[in-house]
Amino acid sequence: MATVSVVIPTYNRRDLLIRAIESVLAQSVAPAEIIIVDDGSTDGTEEALRPLGSRIIYVRTGNRGISAARNAGAGMATGEWIAYLDNDDAFMPQKIERYLASAEEVGSSARFVFSDFTRVLLDSGEALLKSQSRLYPVIYSLMRRRSEVTYTADSQHSLRLMLLGYRMYPSVFMVHRDVHRHLVWDEQPGIGEDLLFGLHASQLTGFCYVDEPTTVIGVHGGNVSNNREFMLRGHIAALEAFLSTVRDGTRREVDAAVGRALCRLGYYYRETGAFGKARATYRLALRRRGGRTAALRGSMLAMLGR
Repeated sequence: MATVSVVIPTYNRRDLLIRAIESVLAQSVAPAEIIIVDDGSTDGTEEALRPLGSRIIYVRTGNRGISAARNAGAGMATGEWIAYLDNDDAFMPQKIERYLASAEEVGSSARFVFSDFTRVLLDSGEALLKSQSRLYPVIYSLMRRRSEVTYTADSQHSLRLMLLGYRMYPSVFMVHRDVHRHLVWDEQPGIGEDLLFGLHASQLTGFCYVDEPTTVIGVHGGNVSNNREFMLRGHIAALEAFLSTVRDGTRREVDAAVGRALCRLGYYYRETGAFGKARATYRLALRRRGGRTAALRGSMLAMLGR
């Protein structure tokens, strides 16, 4: 059976990290290694992990950010596949088993595996989202069903899925090392590194989708995703960075996605009463293929202070 390295970046989340590691240790198919990259924690993370001994590989780095930590972990990985897990998320018990079964089924045509996921409030255990794919059913029109839970898409349709807004968290990514050697996590501050990683991956391989939740995404007060403006701007920055690397028809699709994202940011500014920022953002959207109608309407409403 193929081997999987699990990379967990962490910074000052000792207790949540233990939960994440335990979810990997409880897998029905054990990973080849669990690599913890501590990005300079000051909360006693290293001491808390000592009882785990040789069951994990622990490395401590300077405080360079989550993308640098992921890159460091990927560089150490020896498995045929590299899977990621953020320290506030958790794997369901059969995740690795399910992923490897689907990957074997589809073969070399799809070397990027992801799945459905749930989002849960960590404080209460309440499920905020039971299925990402039921929220974005477009996935079923862009991917081809291969078996009961396994779907695939070629590079073009995998890219289109992300451009249409299907969210993928790093904790659902598993990438074959033959593809991963051509990928890095962008370490530039303020960029949507998870989206950019997926966009670049779509240019290298088809995607394999496992149609069941295999990962629990933890929701809490410390989530970066709680900052909606930051997330929207990061999303736009990722699309712009990717746009500079593509051409022809792909470029038109990405440009349209930038327009739609700018309209969402403009709407956010309108919602929060920042009408000057809304007008400026809508003006940018008017220059893009995908945002012109919505941007024109939004600009008029922003001028009216609505």
